[in-house]
Amino acid sequence: MRFILLSAFAAVISLAMPASLHADNLFKNADLSNGLAGWHGDGRLTYLAADGSEVDDAGPNITPVIKLRLSHDSQATTQEFEVRDNPPKLTVSVEVMGSHDFRRSTDASAYDTTWSAGGTWYWSVLATPTVDFWIRGAPGFFYKLADVKVGQWTTVNGRFENLKNTDSYAISFCTPPGDGAIYIKNPSASAGK
Repeated sequence: MRFILLSAFAAVISLAMPASLHADNLFKNADLSNGLAGWHGDGRLTYLAADGSEVDDAGPNITPVIKLRLSHDSQATTQEFEVRDNPPKLTVSVEVMGSHDFRRSTDASAYDTTWSAGGTWYWSVLATPTVDFWIRGAPGFFYKLADVKVGQWTTVNGRFENLKNTDSYAISFCTPPGDGAIYIKNPSASAGK
């Protein structure tokens, strides 16, 4: 009987805890179940059908995503979160996909750096690199660069080490100048020592 009561109590406590305590994902509203709550910047909430086409509303087999429409300059959606114990390492992961009309600008003057996709950079200023997509973190700027595939999801993983002593981070998902859009889903972030 005592075991049953303890199990029932544990289940009630588990249901009462916020989802963020169940997982180590530092992003709030990572599944976009509350629209764009917690996300700031140029991103818009959009729904995608299984074939990658945009639809008007959520429903069965419909995925909510953040849509960043490319423009004449870089676009970004950002979330800030607090961390404990000033961790020196941060791991960020996200899935990205280019729209059927996605095309990064070929105008060299639109970019600040010629970094290559796949690289990780630590930099002192904001930069617009010559890649399709990047994860940017702050304070002190750190970047993970990636290519994007049209109509196909690509996972971008960034592992950042020896970070500044801080109790909060701002993580941005960024697009270069160009045409079309990049869709974003399943963002996750975790901190470590």
